[in-house]
Amino acid sequence: MTSDAMPTDEDVVVHVRQWGTDSITPLSGFEPVDLAPGVRLERQAEHWWICADADHAVQVDGIYQRECQLRPATEIVISATLYIAETQRLVRVRDACRRLYGWQPDQLAEADGAMRKVWLCMTRRAAIVIRVEKDILPAARLLHRAIRGDSAPFILCSRAGHAEYLPERIAEKTLSTTEAVLAASGGSLCIRTHDRPKDHEALTREAFRPNSRITLFLCATPRSWQYETLSEISPPPHRIRIADRTRIVTEYAKDALRRLNAPAECFRREELEHVLTRYSYSLDAIEQAVERLVRLNMSTNPRETARQLRVNEEHYREWMKEIP
Repeated sequence: MTSDAMPTDEDVVVHVRQWGTDSITPLSGFEPVDLAPGVRLERQAEHWWICADADHAVQVDGIYQRECQLRPATEIVISATLYIAETQRLVRVRDACRRLYGWQPDQLAEADGAMRKVWLCMTRRAAIVIRVEKDILPAARLLHRAIRGDSAPFILCSRAGHAEYLPERIAEKTLSTTEAVLAASGGSLCIRTHDRPKDHEALTREAFRPNSRITLFLCATPRSWQYETLSEISPPPHRIRIADRTRIVTEYAKDALRRLNAPAECFRREELEHVLTRYSYSLDAIEQAVERLVRLNMSTNPRETARQLRVNEEHYREWMKEIP
């Protein structure tokens, strides 16, 4: 569950998944579910519990227990096999981590490790530290959307000022420290270590207040600003993930179609190929190109589409000429 006061349907445990795989045990109805010999999942009132027979040892979050309520991200070890209890929000975080790390069998455990770090930082009010060669902001924004949702504010804080960051551009209006904190409520603040604002300590302090509703992202390149006490995730650089690029574009397309409530035909195979050919060099370029194409197919009015994207109409019409 996030630090926001009341749990939502997104924070209800929906299944138990074996770590590093897609093997899940769904939780629905009221019938007990066998997880392993001598270990079952039982519904008690509004919650699911893990229950073990007397002669079976179950480790729950590092402690041997015979009976324990399943909570978001509960980790269960049975005979050296690790399982994790997932909610809809945690599934989104896991999917975001896979987009950053990859979907190959040997990459799934790495993505799960990153998911664990992000979740622990969320629930314990620690900064989420992302260390990556390039695509720092797209990586942070991807995790922000998974944690906070599509409509939550994402405020980029820099030496030049603080402003809401969107894929196409940074908002023109700059915010003071107080305004940035207020604007980020229910969303995220993002600080890049190579461009730290003078008031970064005040921003960090505000983000960690007991009643704060802000997720803090600290973004670093591999050689900048060393951390010793904060958990960090270090996705592989996008430039070496050639085999994953079709899947990455497809996942961004799914996001855009869902967010814009657009039909599947608003992003076709030929547009996928166009993005792969012209824009697959970075996550930022992929995200921008995919959203532009989906919006273009949703509307016959370039002026209105440019307005929605908040880009120059002439620039947008020039971009349209590139589309096959």
